[in-house]
Amino acid sequence: LKALNFIEKQNTLRTDELCMLESLNNDDVAFQIVVTDSLFTFFLTFRNKLMDSPTLVNEYNQLKLECSHLDHDQYRTIKTGFINRVLKHP
Repeated sequence: LKALNFIEKQNTLRTDELCMLESLNNDDVAFQIVVTDSLFTFFLTFRNKLMDSPTLVNEYNQLKLECSHLDHDQYRTIKTGFINRVLKHP
């Protein structure tokens, strides 16, 4: 990924089981690297639920648009609520 111009994203949680990489190519792309069977596999569960539901993708995109004026902490709080709601539903 480094050869494709990705770097470790700063100011995010970083552990031996989780790492976020962001693109330096001005394309607004990021990766979350998660160790299999780790505490962070909920990221994969969330991704899978989005992949299975265009409605959830639309809701998530709308949430992001509505939060564009907020600071990172406010946005993360609202985004966390959405993610938790999605993860709690089968």
